[in-house]
Amino acid sequence: MTVTGKGNYGGTIAKTFTIAKATQNLIVTAPASVIAGKSVNLSVEGKGIISYQSSNSEIAAVSDQGVVDGVSYGTVTITVTAAGNENYETATETVQINVNLATPGVSKVESINGGVKLSWGKVAGAAKYRIFYKAGNGNWTKAADTTATTYTWKAAKSGTKYAFTVRCVSSDGKTYTSAYNTTGKSITYIAAPVISKVENVNGGMKVTWGKVAGAAKYRIFYKTGKGDWRKLADTAATTYTWKAAKNGTAYTFTVRCLSKDGKAYTSGCDTAGKSLTYVAVPALSSVSNNKAKTMTASWKKLGGVTGYQILYSTDKNFKSGNKAVTVKNASAVSQAISGLTKGKTYYVRIRSYKTVSGKNVFSPWSAAKSVKITK
Repeated sequence: MTVTGKGNYGGTIAKTFTIAKATQNLIVTAPASVIAGKSVNLSVEGKGIISYQSSNSEIAAVSDQGVVDGVSYGTVTITVTAAGNENYETATETVQINVNLATPGVSKVESINGGVKLSWGKVAGAAKYRIFYKAGNGNWTKAADTTATTYTWKAAKSGTKYAFTVRCVSSDGKTYTSAYNTTGKSITYIAAPVISKVENVNGGMKVTWGKVAGAAKYRIFYKTGKGDWRKLADTAATTYTWKAAKNGTAYTFTVRCLSKDGKAYTSGCDTAGKSLTYVAVPALSSVSNNKAKTMTASWKKLGGVTGYQILYSTDKNFKSGNKAVTVKNASAVSQAISGLTKGKTYYVRIRSYKTVSGKNVFSPWSAAKSVKITK
């Protein structure tokens, strides 16, 4: 620059000097956190070209446009640089962003055979999950850790209302990596009924099971072989006698708890069920004494059986002195029994049997008939 005097001043002088660039005020606005699998935008006010760098792209990556993508749980430092221009210097600012995992959402809680089953959606970046439960207004209690997205809790008590929630946890189980739903998802657990007995009775098959706390009523199902389950009936009792079974056929039964209106199942069921072959009670037609010291028992033939067993005694209650005769001919409709004592009265009853896998399955006994040996 040259300076020249004017008026009473004369002469000139030349000087050289430099005008320094101004320091710019780089302003970076960033959210405190981002969910893994989600993105947030940085807001930047600065001069010149803006560039971004993540301290750990495995936790969070940042694009050239300042979009931060959450990858996995942790804390990352994002460095923002404004390159400046002919008037402003380069400036750098850093911001910290916490990357949290999404809160697991419990999608389903259901009573199944053996416990309460929870299901939830997979959370991006989650190493594993911790399941909590509580009863009533109690505190959250840890149930288990798992890497799966389902869990069956087997310690539930039937008729008790529980709430469940899930939280992401680090692989070593020491650090929570997500928030959790503080309300949780609730259910009143109803245990699956346990069949204690399936038996052949006079007129059908009787199924008996234990009373389930909290159950309004029960639905009984049956199937043959590997067929599908079929509904038999609904009842509030804990026994049911089915009168339509076919003689000699093997049936499997199971029971499931049901809402009062019959529109919703409130428990699971034993999918294996309890099985028995139905063997009907034969009708004892008559007992006669047509030969010396001999009586003949007659009955109506049954289909689907292997044979019959006749029990006779001089004790009308069959508590002592019983003798049995097995009739292995399934087509037989009578049997003579000799060697009896003249003058005595004998009481007779009969049952049928079917051999299944080498074992005999018997029907109940028929009503007894009596005969006095007079010959």
